[in-house]
Amino acid sequence: MTTAFAGTGTQTAIALQDAKETSDCLIYVSEIATVPTTWKNVVKGNEAEEVTLTDGYAFCNTKTFTAKQISYTRNYPQEGWSSLYLPFGATELPKGIRIESYSDYKNNTAHFTPIVSSVIEANIPYLAEITSCDTKTFSAIDVQVEESNVTGN
Repeated sequence: MTTAFAGTGTQTAIALQDAKETSDCLIYVSEIATVPTTWKNVVKGNEAEEVTLTDGYAFCNTKTFTAKQISYTRNYPQEGWSSLYLPFGATELPKGIRIESYSDYKNNTAHFTPIVSSVIEANIPYLAEITSCDTKTFSAIDVQVEESNVTGN
């Protein structure tokens, strides 16, 4: 994942060129900046009109912002169980999927509870039972996306 901050100079221009062609890259600009309409995932100040995330790309958010629309799309080629972890609280769950959350651990066994609503929380790991194989999109409207809590080298 590439994070780009708009500014001046050759390095910034190269970073932005790479960023606008990378699926899950966020481009941060000031709220008064004008950017080409072809750029995706632009955060102006503390707000993004639309953020589109796709499976297969790393996601690292360096600044908390509000997304007017946000979605994550993933292809599930087979039925069965998979993990799910989103950087935003999804308010619309796709058909053909059943979500369970961790509830406790007893007698060397992890226990999970089915989610009965169509809402899942941000930054919480879930188990997803895929009951129909296809591309699924999780989405939300007017949601806060927290800064990623990433540590490392």
